[in-house]
Amino acid sequence: LFREIRHLKWLGFDRDVPRTLSMVSEEAFVRYPYAMAIKTALRSYGAVRMLVTPELEPLVKPQLVAIRESVAEAFDVKLDGSKSITKKRRVRWDSKEMEDWVTSLTELVAKFEERVEQLLRACDKVDIALGLLEQ
Repeated sequence: LFREIRHLKWLGFDRDVPRTLSMVSEEAFVRYPYAMAIKTALRSYGAVRMLVTPELEPLVKPQLVAIRESVAEAFDVKLDGSKSITKKRRVRWDSKEMEDWVTSLTELVAKFEERVEQLLRACDKVDIALGLLEQ
């Protein structure tokens, strides 16, 4: 929406764009980077999560729990079995904590990715070593 409003203004249709649309467009413009960062983090999490086999899951449990708790914290949801203290920090689009939460989430997902990558490399090395022993 913000791009269309910007183009209309560039074309000289400033007066034809309703003020409410301009305000909504400005809000969308401010929130867009956060939305894209969240989208990228969640897409990355989903892709990496698909690589985690049931055998590897206990080894990445701390990272999975941290990501789940971060998301639950943002939506003010109490997870079953969660041992962490609830921080009651519901994140809203217009809050000042939004940037901190998005940064935290992306860092947690990056750590999860790194951990899974390490484990997959170690599994490959173990498979190679087992193959050599079988020969």
